[in-house]
Amino acid sequence: GLTLGGVGTGTSVSHVEVVANQDDGIEFFGGTVNVSNALVWNAGDDAIDTDQAWAGTLDNFIVVAGSNTDHGLEIDGPEGTFMAGHTVTNGSIKGDGENTELGNFRDAAQGAFSNIFFFNFPDPAADGRGDFALSSGSDATFLAGTLTFAGLEVDTTGMNNPLITDIFKDGTDVHATIVQTRTVGADKTAFASWTWADIAGGLTDF
Repeated sequence: GLTLGGVGTGTSVSHVEVVANQDDGIEFFGGTVNVSNALVWNAGDDAIDTDQAWAGTLDNFIVVAGSNTDHGLEIDGPEGTFMAGHTVTNGSIKGDGENTELGNFRDAAQGAFSNIFFFNFPDPAADGRGDFALSSGSDATFLAGTLTFAGLEVDTTGMNNPLITDIFKDGTDVHATIVQTRTVGADKTAFASWTWADIAGGLTDF
């Protein structure tokens, strides 16, 4: 939908909506660009995908997953000599109820992820979907403190009373809470009137 390849902080990216693209919604390949007020609806693969040591910030974002959306967050680690991490904060991510996973952190991912609310995801005990997991060395960066989490919340309505450890894997559960009323996430007023999602009534439950 939107590919940011090596984009720097001299470029301002804000108030962006990506609707029904066939691959990732927004993908970052390196660079230092900061993005704010971004919305991804019905991505054909991952909604937010980061790679190659992107070192900027994504602040205030909404994801509305569709039936083909694989992950809300697909986070890859640095490559070569570029070792920077990024910041992802103040997001609300709605799953499709059947297929989407909350997040996957791969390849020794680095960065700070905070104040993110997840809802309408499948029960992870049913088919292994609907979880938030670390893989391929990201457990090591998490233990080392170069991959951090804070203020993660999930509404488990529709699930079969899962434990927080069923959803947030690999020790990330200590930074997560099951809630019925969110206290973190995106400010949806930033998307009022100009986004198709708002005009179509797709933000009523955010």
